[in-house]
Amino acid sequence: MRERTGYRLNRHLMRGVWLAVFMGMLFAVSANADTYSPLQRNDPRVFRLIRQYYAAIYEHNSDLLSDIVSPWDSGVEANIYDSQNTDEFLNLTVYSYDGPVRGSYVVYVYYESTISGRGDLLPTLALMYLKTDLTGKLVVASDWNSDETISEYVQSTLEWEDAAQLIADVNAQYNYIMYGTAPQYGNQPDTQDNSEGFSLIHRYEVFLLNGSWDDAREACLRKGGYLACIESMDEYNYILEQLERENCRSYRLYIGGFRDMNAGSYDYYWLTDDQSIAWPLNAEGSWCRDIWLEGEPTYKDDVVHAAEDVLEMFYYDDLGRWVWNDIPNDLPKYLNQGNAIGYICEYE
Repeated sequence: MRERTGYRLNRHLMRGVWLAVFMGMLFAVSANADTYSPLQRNDPRVFRLIRQYYAAIYEHNSDLLSDIVSPWDSGVEANIYDSQNTDEFLNLTVYSYDGPVRGSYVVYVYYESTISGRGDLLPTLALMYLKTDLTGKLVVASDWNSDETISEYVQSTLEWEDAAQLIADVNAQYNYIMYGTAPQYGNQPDTQDNSEGFSLIHRYEVFLLNGSWDDAREACLRKGGYLACIESMDEYNYILEQLERENCRSYRLYIGGFRDMNAGSYDYYWLTDDQSIAWPLNAEGSWCRDIWLEGEPTYKDDVVHAAEDVLEMFYYDDLGRWVWNDIPNDLPKYLNQGNAIGYICEYE
């Protein structure tokens, strides 16, 4: 099943970014904070609740929604269901700050959806507030805008540096897809480090290596990065543009996908994934499923009798496009000497 997560409620256009505001509250930002907790990405506890919440909306499961949204009544239910205008919510990523009350969170939800009349996946940010109820359970708060202190705190986060950077980056994505405006992610040219930014698209470098996937992983770590972990079609297209500029079609390139053979797993994940909550890269309906070479992954090479447990990408001339493929960890051992093997490092 294709993962469908997310929602759109009453919305307003904020510099090109659709910012969905829970329970329809439209507000101006005036507060600021001198100190705040770092913006966390896919905190497991927060991510599980958000994913559960969006899945319940997609399935119109009011019983589940009533259990995870508080307070809950027919008005809240109607507001949720009546405000849907798209049937896809993909590539879910959750960013969160600690809230003003112990056990609470201010949450920015990133997702992509197809808009009627367009085939592109457009990015959205949704703002939510989570709280811990009297039983100790984390729930989605439907009434946060009625508490002045909490409301001001939530609003103030929009001006905090990393949240503002996230909004700017999503805005750049949106303008690039809608209008063809070149994205400037965190004011980041191709050759400049952007470690202080909060970009959804990072910096990438291609290197040649006559070695294994493990060797490439260690090399990236030594350089201060990691094997590329691609989390959206927009990021993938960005990388493809760089590979074309750098004439990399003759390379077989390691990227950061793998499966845990020791655990008997046939699911591929990124090195950066929390596998308890992540969607497998080879799952039917995943955002990247059509990128794989047809029939892949196969998990083994019957010709050389080797197990395949890591991921590469290469340009397949017969299809006229780049594809993903699972391969043995030590690829040079099984290839002709004429093949150029490399890897893609990603830097935040």
